[in-house]
Amino acid sequence: MDERRRQLLGAGAVGLTAFGASAGLSGALEGVAAQEPPPGSVISVTAFGARGDGTGDDGDALRRALAWASDRHAKTAGATPRLYVPGGIYPYEVSPNFAVTALALDCAPGVVFYHRGAGSAFVLDGGARTDGTYRTRISGAPVVQGNARSTIGLDVRALHHAFVSASVRDVAVAALRTRWAVGTEFRIRTSGLGIGGNNPNPVDGVILDARAPEETTSDCLFHLPIIEQVRNVGIRLVRANACTFVSGTLEANGMGGVHVEKGSNNNLFIGLDLEFNGRFGILCEGNRNGFLGVYDDKLAIFAGVGNWVRGNQFNAVVNRGDGNAFEMMGYAAAAGTFTDTGTNTHKMLVRNLTNGQLDVDHRADIAASTLSASGVDLADREARNAVAELTARLKKTGVLRD
Repeated sequence: MDERRRQLLGAGAVGLTAFGASAGLSGALEGVAAQEPPPGSVISVTAFGARGDGTGDDGDALRRALAWASDRHAKTAGATPRLYVPGGIYPYEVSPNFAVTALALDCAPGVVFYHRGAGSAFVLDGGARTDGTYRTRISGAPVVQGNARSTIGLDVRALHHAFVSASVRDVAVAALRTRWAVGTEFRIRTSGLGIGGNNPNPVDGVILDARAPEETTSDCLFHLPIIEQVRNVGIRLVRANACTFVSGTLEANGMGGVHVEKGSNNNLFIGLDLEFNGRFGILCEGNRNGFLGVYDDKLAIFAGVGNWVRGNQFNAVVNRGDGNAFEMMGYAAAAGTFTDTGTNTHKMLVRNLTNGQLDVDHRADIAASTLSASGVDLADREARNAVAELTARLKKTGVLRD
């Protein structure tokens, strides 16, 4: 293999960087196009002219790299094109569209995508009318750095079966907004602590919404979300279904930790730590959502239908929904109360953590009288009588002997 080909193919990012600087951008692009790297090879974005030195504008170079990846996928019957981003700061005024089908964008430690213009800082847009983009993978948890004019950190639309990891800072509206995403895994971190004096704390951390009424964000996984110090709510489900949030923290957010709005159903929250939020930790207005092993030191409000809460530790709880279930959990971690004005409530092994006492179990499908001491005694007598009658019949027929 000649030296020029060795510089363009494989995982040798150092060689690619040197080639891009010495041979010039046009030569690099011609080489990439001519050699057609084999599947599995990695091409550095520096081969397309990206410098990553924090100066100039790397937007056009990144767009050329993404266009090559899209073309590569189209010409190779679906092979996964891999782009490598060496550590560095990549400034741009307008975000490239990183939503490329089957793209693998491998980011080294220390990668910063620095948005210096207005609007969305990092765009993943599968389109307004098409079926969307599939299998895009953004790995390495790069930093998405905004500025005082940046609105959305990660702006996602019609992105499916993908993987996105990023740490977002200095944006004004939200760290992440989805408008229709299906089966995508997100690993998102954001904090209101600003960098470089900009510090526009975002209004919300994560917003999950729909592109159209029937195109909700659904079946997505959020692994270890860390959302801190946003002005409103850490995680807002506007129109989301069957999404799962696993572990992570939502702390010191101005209004609350999690808000599940009406129309967001069947979502699951596991092991979240909700502390020091302004008014509430959880506000659930949707239906059939689950909360498992969650800690909330503020106020948890359940107003929807058929939600289930199990193994959690809360301070104050308010239930005003229908058919909500609370099992094997504690409340009053800081002398809060459990207020139930709902209907058809199910309670089992709910403990007041202040006085150590269990609340009276209550199942909506059993009349309250059967839970009284006399009711239990009556049930026991009926059971003993039934056993005695069965024993007598068995003895009479000779099946059972004394």
